[in-house]
Amino acid sequence: GRPETPRMPVDSLPSSTPQLFFPASREESPSGASPGRLEGDALRAESIPLPPPQTAALSPARGGEHGERRQSCAARYPPGEVRRLLWTSSLGCRDYEEVRAWQERLVARRRAGEIPDVLLVCSHPPVVTAGRATTPTELAAVRPMLEAAGIPLLPCERGGRLTYHGPGQVIAYPIMHLGGQDRDLHAYQRRLEAVVLATLARFGVLGDRRAGLPGVWVGEAKIASVGIAVRGWVTWHGLALNLSGDLRPFRLFSPCGIKGLVVTSLAEMVGRELRRAEVEEALVAAFVAEFGCERKAVSPQDLR
Repeated sequence: GRPETPRMPVDSLPSSTPQLFFPASREESPSGASPGRLEGDALRAESIPLPPPQTAALSPARGGEHGERRQSCAARYPPGEVRRLLWTSSLGCRDYEEVRAWQERLVARRRAGEIPDVLLVCSHPPVVTAGRATTPTELAAVRPMLEAAGIPLLPCERGGRLTYHGPGQVIAYPIMHLGGQDRDLHAYQRRLEAVVLATLARFGVLGDRRAGLPGVWVGEAKIASVGIAVRGWVTWHGLALNLSGDLRPFRLFSPCGIKGLVVTSLAEMVGRELRRAEVEEALVAAFVAEFGCERKAVSPQDLR
């Protein structure tokens, strides 16, 4: 069997930022588009029109009067011109339902133009989540085993099927507005995979993809999962990279509906312990580079 690797401590990145107002675009689904299940149901879009565009004045550098207006950060900016603002926040290890509800609130705020794009990074206590493609047969088969192991089974809005989340993972939830040419869910999924590939490369690990199967592999073992949801062209859910820890819960079911799937972790691939903060920072840096963002670290309290 595979040697177990120790669980890494959970770090956070404390900082603060004032609440600003970032209007979102009103663009809706393009005519004829069918943003439904794609790529093995790894992608899920809900065609809900965005609210009317909003603007608000921001205070100038001096004086209390309101001054210049803020340009929408939801618009798609050509590479090399204007970088989109991204708030990043490390939440530590938090309950899955808590973070799921947190995402929903942020999606609503992003659609209303109250905040820019956000990237949440965290981990969860042991939990198995069931995406929208999970069948009743799968649920009936896995429920007794998970109950015996004391692992909750929770439904969720993302595409895909069953997967496991635990404290040994680095999980990233992007709350991003997809506007203009960015409204390609296949491309968005591939870009999340590219973030993982760049993160692995930072630690000398070569990952790759599998045709028709979302996620990232190292050799024959899967090291990261990707499953997203889109509401009004604002994304949520995201990716989970196995960093370290006990991977045995994956053996209780067929992850992503793939029988006999072998999973691995970054710590196992490099043969040593890795600091969670180091891996989180590498993943966030890879995300910023892939999506061309201007990063601003914020504390979890700033996102309440």
